[in-house]
Parts: sequence; C-alpha cells; structure tokens
Amino acid sequence: MKNLKKILLIALLAGFCFASCSEDDDENVKTSFQSCFTGSVFVDENLITDAIQVDVKGDSKTRTCDIVMNQVKFSPNMPMTIDMEISNLSLEIVGNDTIAIGTNINPMVAGNPFTAYTLNDIVCKFSADSINITMNVATQNRTMALLYSGTRKISQ
Repeated sequence: MKNLKKILLIALLAGFCFASCSEDDDENVKTSFQSCFTGSVFVDENLITDAIQVDVKGDSKTRTCDIVMNQVKFSPNMPMTIDMEISNLSLEIVGNDTIAIGTNINPMVAGNPFTAYTLNDIVCKFSADSINITMNVATQNRTMALLYSGTRKISQ
C-alpha cells in the first residue's frame, strides 16, 4: 500500500510538471506577424500608381489582420496621397498562403473612419513572396474594382 501511495504521488507530481511545461510553451509561441510589400494599385484595370508600400499585421491567435496602404492614390487626379488602414479582417491560413477577408468596412484615414468609401469583398492573399489584394470600393456615385499586386520588400 505504501508503494502504491508513492507511485501515485510521483505520477501526480510528474503530471503537474508536464502540465506546467506545456503551458509555458504555449505562452512562448509567437502569434503575431508583420510583413511589408511593394507593388502597384489598379482601379478598374487601370494602373494608377506603383511603388506603393503595404504593411500587413496579423495575429494567428485572434485570427485577425490589418492592412495599411501607405502614400497611395486611387485616381491620377487625386491631389494628395493618403495612408489607408483596413482593420479587423478575418484571417485564415490555407496551405502556404495566408488569406484575410472582410466586407462592409470603412477604411481609416488619418486615424478617422473614411465614411465616403465602403470596402466590400476584400480578399488579401499573401505568401512568402507576394501579395494580391482585391476589393470593391463603393462611393455615393459608383463602385470601383481595386487591385493591389506586390512582392515582399526585402530588408536592407
């Protein structure tokens, strides 16, 4: 009976040790990521501007993703460039690709919602080398198809 109590005590302590170790491992796993791409913006199949930097920030634990298009124009007649942020896209990992999707989103410009534009059917698909973003941009007057295509920016 004494041996059985010792065996149970040792098994119980070993169980706590393994449980403790696995919890520590989960806390040390990195769930967030950030990537940078450089590419071109097309609106309704017309090249508007190129050499646009897009930053992608995501969290695989919360399965969310944010995209920032830096210093971008959406028309040759646009008087200035803007930084446009698209937040809280749903994140999925499919094979070697990461896909962020969303719809009915007002982008953020200068820290405020830009309600003149509504972004629908957003699909952002990126891999180790490239990114493609498609979406429909609705304004009061019309809906435009927007495409961004780029490659991963290599750190210098």
